Amino acid sequence: MPRKFRFQLRPMTRSDLDAVLEIERRSFEQPYSREILAQELKIKAAHLRVATYRRKVIGYIDFWLVHDEMELISIAVHPDFKRCGVGEGLMQEMIRFAHQNEARFIYLDVRRSNEAAQHLYEKFGFEKAGVRRRYYSDNQEDAIIMKKVLE
Repeated sequence: MPRKFRFQLRPMTRSDLDAVLEIERRSFEQPYSREILAQELKIKAAHLRVATYRRKVIGYIDFWLVHDEMELISIAVHPDFKRCGVGEGLMQEMIRFAHQNEARFIYLDVRRSNEAAQHLYEKFGFEKAGVRRRYYSDNQEDAIIMKKVLE
C-alpha cells in the first residue's frame, strides 16, 4: 500500500458491520460485538464514519456529540492500511464535525500502553487531562483521559 493514497469517508451503515467487526477483532483485545455496533448506529448522539478504499472498509470512527461536548468512543484502521493517513483522515472528519456542530471540547480515553494512539491524538492538539486507574477490565490497565479544547 502506498504511504498516502485517496480514500473516501462516509456515514457507516448496517451493511458495513462485518467489515468493521473484522477491523475491531484485528485491532483490539476486547473488540465490540455486532450487537454493540448495531446499537451504536441507532443512537441519536452517536456518529459513525467509515473510510473506504476501492469500496472496501479500511477504517472507522465512532464519536458522540451531546450538547456541546464530543467524546471519541473508538477509532480503528485495518492493519494493512495503517500509517497511510487513514487515522488522520478519520480524526479530521470528527474535528470538522465538532466545529460544524459548535462543540466546545472533545474527550477520549486511551490505554496508557497505546503510545501510537496518544501520539496521533497529540498531533491533533489533544492534551492529557487525567487518568482512570485500572479502567480496562481485561488487564486492569489505566486509561489516559485526553481533551481537546475547540475554538
